[in-house]
Amino acid sequence: MLCWTAYVALAIFVLTDQFGRTTSDTRLDLTEAPGRFLADSLSLWNPRVSLGELQNQAYGYLFPQGPFFALGELTHVPGWITERAWSVVLLVAACDGLRRVVRAVGVGPWAAGLAGLCYGLNPRMVAELGVRSAEILPAVVLPWALLPIVHALRGRLRPRTAALLSAAAFAFSGGVNGTATAAPAGLLVVVVVWGWATGRLGWRFAAGWGALMVAVNLWWVLSLLRLGAYSPPFFDYVEDARTTTSTSGFSAALRGASNWVDYIVVDGNRWWPAGYDVSFNPWLVLASGIVAIAGVIGLLRWRDELRTPMLAAVVLGTACVSIAHVGAFDSPLSAPLRDLLDGALAPLRNVPKADPILRVPLCLGVAVLLDQLIDAARRAAGASTRMRLRRAGGTALVGVLTVG
Repeated sequence: MLCWTAYVALAIFVLTDQFGRTTSDTRLDLTEAPGRFLADSLSLWNPRVSLGELQNQAYGYLFPQGPFFALGELTHVPGWITERAWSVVLLVAACDGLRRVVRAVGVGPWAAGLAGLCYGLNPRMVAELGVRSAEILPAVVLPWALLPIVHALRGRLRPRTAALLSAAAFAFSGGVNGTATAAPAGLLVVVVVWGWATGRLGWRFAAGWGALMVAVNLWWVLSLLRLGAYSPPFFDYVEDARTTTSTSGFSAALRGASNWVDYIVVDGNRWWPAGYDVSFNPWLVLASGIVAIAGVIGLLRWRDELRTPMLAAVVLGTACVSIAHVGAFDSPLSAPLRDLLDGALAPLRNVPKADPILRVPLCLGVAVLLDQLIDAARRAAGASTRMRLRRAGGTALVGVLTVG
């Protein structure tokens, strides 16, 4: 009940912020004319813009974001309300997905609810919710794709059912940005490989899950390859690796504030106001830092079989985001890796897109630590109550003996 009260409060805040105004969520034409936009996205060539253009990954909106906006158009809902409703759906789905994963591993409801809010309101989510929602959609979906695997590891779901549900959930990641969609799956791969290596999941599950994951992502992968056959090498004309890794230091990676766009200021105006705040506001930096530290401590204190893959995911995610970082304490591999990111690995250049790989385990660690603190407080309160009762009983006994 407390969680849904928090969700309603968040929904009210999102719906009333900048009331009546449409935000620049990547594709204005999706908000204003979703039906026409989706129809046009079925073709690589769009003659409606300038003298015509190749549609850059417009096909990725065909599911699930596009139909959501198209439904708003069919029901005559103003575009800005549909846009806000979409943000609310993403926010609530992220919070509740992580909450359910935490509950599935045996953590109490209070800690699970608070950890879910930590996940849904992490710096990357807050920064991009209203400006690049398609890029955070895979992070929203990730806990829901992990949940059936956790249930299979606990013996609560048949492996075949778990593999099907996990892949079906991941299908809701969309396909707007290939790297942003594929990168979060690294967490799932770590858990599945660990489950197979330790005998907790059979090879049939691992193979079947992998095949299903390929199947549900094939539509946008083939579309991307088709686009690549005609598109100019646009990676040569966008941000370089030095830019994308300059803000991806160790502390920023752990906090979830490694996206370089958050730090841009143009003519004194913050490019992404929310992203700038989570990167520089002292209280928000402190809060996100405390959450990150609590997550690490919680994972280290956790006595559960899943601690191993979760810690491995934190290491993997941190390495993906930070290993090519430009800074005072560069990794010995940073320079050659930046060269690769400007060359053969150019599609992986925006390293902050790997953030969900470590965000889910860290928020899970927060839940574990909170649960342990709640249990300790309850035990202390119980011991204090028992002590008071003993003292009261002793005083009463002395009084009775004295009167006697």
